[in-house]
Amino acid sequence: MAEDQSAVHGLGDPAQEESARRLAREAVSLALVLAATLGVASLERRGVIPVQGYPSSLLLLLLTLAHWAWFRPGLRLFIASKPVPLLPVVFPLALILGVLVFVAASAASPGRYVASSSRLFHLIVLVPLTEELYFRGLLLDHLRRGFSPASAVLLCTLLFGLLHGPVGTVVAVASVLSLFACGLVLHGRSIVYAIQLHVAWNAVTQVPTMNESSSRWIWAGIAVAVIAALAIGSKGKKAAHGPPG
Repeated sequence: MAEDQSAVHGLGDPAQEESARRLAREAVSLALVLAATLGVASLERRGVIPVQGYPSSLLLLLLTLAHWAWFRPGLRLFIASKPVPLLPVVFPLALILGVLVFVAASAASPGRYVASSSRLFHLIVLVPLTEELYFRGLLLDHLRRGFSPASAVLLCTLLFGLLHGPVGTVVAVASVLSLFACGLVLHGRSIVYAIQLHVAWNAVTQVPTMNESSSRWIWAGIAVAVIAALAIGSKGKKAAHGPPG
């Protein structure tokens, strides 16, 4: 009788109502995190903040970790709950081979500019970790609980693409990469493969443009080390803690 009266008066399931409120709070938090990051990035572009890239990336990382600690989403960071046979080995090896091939192919051609070590560290290490943690980690995990998987991927990809430059080639490339990364994350429930893909892509597009061949190989080696470390670390965690539930 009490349930019938609740239905008559339009009262929903308390668990569902709490879940809806939690989703709303998460949405507000994610929007504020992105708005704050874009605000700092705008100040960087205008020269108000003299250091380019690092302030906005570090802010996004800190706010993303704070959001993660507060809401504790179910997504695992580096442990795939649905590992594909050979993928933990074949995928990083393919990315490593791709980086080495691109750098070797560019060794005989002069680069367009000499990128600073600070810029390359930002693009090869900090940006992949930070952006994947936010977009393919928190944002995609949030969207998939309110939309179908396909809609969640499209929304995440659209936002990621639009935030990576004016409409054109940059948006198209970022969107394609996001589709692949989203697929990897939704399948394995981990962002480790998405980070590896992001590291490899940034290395392939940035390292060959350097003037000095020796510097190219140093930064190619750093990218390879990051990809390999993620692969080994992920495998080690699965072995230490057993298969994910």
